Amino acid sequence: AHGVPDARDFGVETTYPIEANFDLLNGVDFKKGCFVGQETTSRMKRRGAIKSRMAPIAFDGPTPPHGAELLAGSLRAGMALSGVDGLAMALLRLDRVDAGPRAFPDGRHWEPVWPIWMNPALEGR
Repeated sequence: AHGVPDARDFGVETTYPIEANFDLLNGVDFKKGCFVGQETTSRMKRRGAIKSRMAPIAFDGPTPPHGAELLAGSLRAGMALSGVDGLAMALLRLDRVDAGPRAFPDGRHWEPVWPIWMNPALEGR
């Protein structure tokens, strides 16, 4: 409801904490601690190379299956994760979300629903 991903939305071995917005939710301390993926997560933050973020999307029709491709124009802009009743979490490529008309491969439209708390991550995208 607030655009915060949960365990259904990411794979333990495939998602970096920064892609799941843990940095924006104060779930990552870049000054201390040790966790799996820490070096890569820290490097992504320092270099500003965060290409993907989880965010809610709105759509019409049936809920897409986990992993369904999201297109923006002819580019792959992400994939759908968990969803229900016209809303789903998605892993979105920030550099491609605005590359063209947004659609599922079956032609249905989707739209990102950016939570206000994500604004710092979206500046300059």
